[in-house]
Amino acid sequence: MAAQTVSVVQAKASSRPARTIRVAAALSGLLTIAAPAPTRAGAQGVPPRVTPPAAERAVATPVVTPAPGSAALTALLDAVHRAVRTRARFRVHHVRTSGRWAFLHATEVVPLDGGAELQETDLDVLALLERRGDGAAARWTVVELWALPDEAERPRARFVARVRARQRVEGLPAALFPADL
Repeated sequence: MAAQTVSVVQAKASSRPARTIRVAAALSGLLTIAAPAPTRAGAQGVPPRVTPPAAERAVATPVVTPAPGSAALTALLDAVHRAVRTRARFRVHHVRTSGRWAFLHATEVVPLDGGAELQETDLDVLALLERRGDGAAARWTVVELWALPDEAERPRARFVARVRARQRVEGLPAALFPADL
């Protein structure tokens, strides 16, 4: 069985080189823990906290697309409305959820000449959302946001970099995001 590597987080940073300790882990083969070398006075006194890799922290939940008009989609759009401070109507281009995470791409639409036909505006929104809280008190919150009118102040490239970093740290599935992100 292959060895797994687990990061060790210390309460205090050390410039000492790390040493590797191999520990037999039940049912999962070998587990490699990188721990700081002890100081001359002995161990640093604070036991290291073992943090599993993002892929192991993430619970495998299916990626789903909320149905149009569903309570799930309405809750996501309500969170985006709060974040962009508008009650605009949106045309949703992409929306997916996986557990407590969601990603949405939408564009504001307005009635054309007062009729039933809708026209897109320049308010294009990309949002990474997290469901926070428990039970009935749980609420979707926008944690990363990009909007086209704000491109000069908050470029899309930086938004994408932040989302990709969060994807690695949180172990978010690639299927949550649109292919062009």
